[in-house]
Amino acid sequence: MPENPLNEAKFERVGDSGELVFSLGNAQFVVRVDDTLEHAILEAKQLKAENQRYSQAQPTHSLPISQIQALIRVGAEPAQVAEKYGLSETLVRRFSAAVETEKQYAITQFFTVPAPKESRVRTVAELVERTLAAARIGMESVSWKATRRGLEPWKITAQFESAGRPVRAEWYWDMHNNAITSLNNAARKLLGERDNAELPATTNNALMTSTERDAEFNVGSVSIPGDSVRSARIERAVSAWRATDRSTEQAAASAASNASPNTAAPAAEGVQSQQNPTSSTTATNPLTPRSLRVGTSAQRQ
Repeated sequence: MPENPLNEAKFERVGDSGELVFSLGNAQFVVRVDDTLEHAILEAKQLKAENQRYSQAQPTHSLPISQIQALIRVGAEPAQVAEKYGLSETLVRRFSAAVETEKQYAITQFFTVPAPKESRVRTVAELVERTLAAARIGMESVSWKATRRGLEPWKITAQFESAGRPVRAEWYWDMHNNAITSLNNAARKLLGERDNAELPATTNNALMTSTERDAEFNVGSVSIPGDSVRSARIERAVSAWRATDRSTEQAAASAASNASPNTAAPAAEGVQSQQNPTSSTTATNPLTPRSLRVGTSAQRQ
């Protein structure tokens, strides 16, 4: 800052002879318009324009792209992130597209993890599908989600319904060594592990609700022919057909029981007449042989 700052004069008007009149406090002074002043004004305009371009090139604040992607990675919705940083949801979705692709890749790689040898299937996806088939649940009805906090392992979540209630299975999957850790009973059951095992130390139990911790579903005692996923799919199809046949039979039985009593009465009378024939009916029946009628008359005498 200069030692003797300049005072700013205020332009008042153009004088009668074309001069410029300025004021400074109570004093006024005149500036004659000549070539030197005009060149000075042009130079001043050029400097002002350059200063404006420089200030516009400097952003007022940088977009927190890394923070946005980190929040999307842990499971935050774009609308929530947009509200947090005062941005448009469209802009947040643009930055989060790469993270969503990363999530889908994590789920795909989780599916391809080799299954335990005793399961007699190749991958985790086949093992989960076979277990779900035994519980009459289709793999297509399962919703999968992947989240990750910082450098922690990926958290894989499967959500589906069993017997009309929601089930949530959760695993930790370490992409570096393909290690899978089941976080609740539903996850252990899908992989054929022992139920009610203690949760791993890496799990934050305080953040898990009782529903997430105790979510279970019944696999049942269905005997699947063979050990392949194809056999499980066939079993599901056959079970669906059987259920359809039972529904058809029940509908037919219900329709028969609701039949009109007027139509059933003659048939019942006919059965009664055949089971308890009277002598008069036998004697007068034109279809009865003559010898039988004669014999009957002789017995009466």
